[in-house]
Amino acid sequence: MPLHFPGCGYRAASGWKRFFTQPLHAASSRSLVDAGAALAYDLAMKSVWTFLLFCPVLGLVAAPQGAQAPSVDQILDRYVQAVGGKDAIAKVTSRAMKGTLENSDDGTTSPAEVVAKAPNKYLSVVSLGDSGQAQEGWNGETGWGKDHDSGLHDMNKSDLVAAKRDYDFYRQIRLKELFPKMSLSGKMKVDDRDAYIVEATAADGAVEKLYFDVESGLLVRRDFERVNVDDGILLYEVDYEDYKDVDGLKLPSTVRRKTPDYALTYRFTEIKQNVAVDDARFNKPEK
Repeated sequence: MPLHFPGCGYRAASGWKRFFTQPLHAASSRSLVDAGAALAYDLAMKSVWTFLLFCPVLGLVAAPQGAQAPSVDQILDRYVQAVGGKDAIAKVTSRAMKGTLENSDDGTTSPAEVVAKAPNKYLSVVSLGDSGQAQEGWNGETGWGKDHDSGLHDMNKSDLVAAKRDYDFYRQIRLKELFPKMSLSGKMKVDDRDAYIVEATAADGAVEKLYFDVESGLLVRRDFERVNVDDGILLYEVDYEDYKDVDGLKLPSTVRRKTPDYALTYRFTEIKQNVAVDDARFNKPEK
């Protein structure tokens, strides 16, 4: 949806003129009808010009300053401040989160853990009972996955490129570096809340849409495409909900990752920061 804030003059002139120039149907003679129509039109246009004359003043009430769309830089700066500020974000060097993962495909809910470490290390572990664990890791250079169906495997090229952006620990304050080309492309509702849409293009041409809550300034959604070996190109929608204060930072405790076919929902009940994490945890296991 493109951003569009029509001026009060446009609304008044076009709307009122159309109304007053519609054919008049009456029992009087044509000349009287024409005269009456002309008089009505003159009076209407005087009202229009009076309205236009005072429109800048009236606009202070009808369209407050906040109605003007902010720039991309302003949206990103406000996002950083809403999270807690650049200095507070930079003070955190690791994060460990525990909770559950809900899979809409099979209706299961499983224990889950996500560990991240600066500058760009990531590990997720989901316990699947008799099926063992589903793991995904990124040590800053190489990525891997392990699950009951696929066994131990390396990330494909598409996922490797995306991982460099997705698993940047300081992504919140590095969006402009990760996406050199950014533009404000619209405004829409996300769960009944207004959100600005920023279209972000990475150096490799990958495009994401980032949705920032107009009121809070926080990131509430991401849209992007990924290449899947089995299904081709898939559209992903990731929602960030239930932001909690953790050591002075606002972090989402619920993360929903949706495709046209299924949804995975992380619900974190424990989030700890600046915890000791061995780098070896992020490396690909031997088997």
